Amino acid sequence: MDDEVERVGNLPEALIHHVLSFLDMKFVVQTSILSRRWRYVWTTVSTLVFSVNEFASPGTVLHSVQMNKFTRFIDKVLLLRGISDIKKFHLHWVDNLFDTYTVRELLKDHLNTWILVSLSRNVQELLIQIDTAANYHYLEIRFPHCLFNSQSLRKLVLDLTGEVESCVLLPKLMDLPSLKYLSLSSFYIQDVNSINKLISSCPVLESLVLREVWIENSDDMSISIESHELKHLEIVSESELREPEYQTAKTIRLSTPKLISFVCSAYVVQEYCLENLSSLVTATIQMTLEGSLHLEGVDLELSVKEKNKAYPKRMREFLRGLHNVKELTVPSPDLVQIE
Repeated sequence: MDDEVERVGNLPEALIHHVLSFLDMKFVVQTSILSRRWRYVWTTVSTLVFSVNEFASPGTVLHSVQMNKFTRFIDKVLLLRGISDIKKFHLHWVDNLFDTYTVRELLKDHLNTWILVSLSRNVQELLIQIDTAANYHYLEIRFPHCLFNSQSLRKLVLDLTGEVESCVLLPKLMDLPSLKYLSLSSFYIQDVNSINKLISSCPVLESLVLREVWIENSDDMSISIESHELKHLEIVSESELREPEYQTAKTIRLSTPKLISFVCSAYVVQEYCLENLSSLVTATIQMTLEGSLHLEGVDLELSVKEKNKAYPKRMREFLRGLHNVKELTVPSPDLVQIE
């Protein structure tokens, strides 16, 4: 065993860091007991992955003691690793507790502090994945304003997957000059303009994912994606909506001359204005009729007969906007029939 540890320890430091980047920080820190050479290696890694699942006993449900232990662990790692730059910070927070108030307060008390520390260390990739339990009533998150004004951030993933209605409050001023990858998943926003401002604040954005992002009802329900650098776009809006005061975007406008790949899985209640997709190579389109009562409310002004006429027309216009595509995939058997 000592020979094996010594052999690995003699590898170049860059290679050791690369190997450790695939491990959760719980196991990275545990390498400190291997030998004197390994004692402080964990403090020099720049990829920090924290998953609460690693603190749960096999086959058991997480409880508040484990969640407290998890948050203290992250605090200590960020404190003891010093001031060296962080390349990637990935948080995977999962709870299935009945004592949701305690867990929610833990998250609110620590999340923004972790983000602020990462930003102060010039983090390049920030991934926040929060999986909430069904027994939450409502979760509102206000991320620090500096998160959306970072000069170093190149990749940002905000995923609030779960059974709870989660709302993200975005600041009025945003500027992300280095961001190339943006993924937003499973939450509500109060103002569609904030999404438009966020997208427009990323001048070098190359990949954009909008998955189950809902908007509070208003007169303007249009998302505008105008980007000269965007190459990959994924839009998914296919889950059943739980809150009637929120809706999917009614109109999505695209002007993306460098877009190469486009994935769209949504309901036909959304109108798409495809203005410039001149470089499109592949497109995967899965469009279906509205699947819930709340979604039907988007087109309340249309009768069933009018919908039967309007929806095929929308599909024709949508497909016409893809006339430059080299490879088109339409996997859905529920595609609206175009006569």
